[in-house]
Amino acid sequence: MSPRASGGAAPSKIGGAQEHDIEIALGALPGVTVWRNAIIRTRTASGAHLLTGIGGKGAPDLLCEVQGPDGQTRAVWLESKAGSSRLNPDQKRWHEAAAREGRHAFVVRSVDHALEIVQTFRGVRHG
Repeated sequence: MSPRASGGAAPSKIGGAQEHDIEIALGALPGVTVWRNAIIRTRTASGAHLLTGIGGKGAPDLLCEVQGPDGQTRAVWLESKAGSSRLNPDQKRWHEAAAREGRHAFVVRSVDHALEIVQTFRGVRHG
């Protein structure tokens, strides 16, 4: 039996392209590392169940390590949504928990919005 994978919403063509564009734009900034965070349930050939990614079910699409002007690196989580799409229930729970725990988690709808957020953490004035 071959391994099988499921879970995590398959990004739409527009949403997937937007996520890719955000990843490229942020990754070009100095002091910023971008990690694509695919949360996928999979089963190995032996039948063991695994959950890939960081943060568990509902975690955002991108995890950015952003070096601030003080030299400290902060984790900034970005959920890319195209158009009027909304967080699913797992994502909503994750974002609510992140807010309670003081994590930096945002829903972004464009490359410019993602750049504005990350530049703020870098200490760069935007606009």
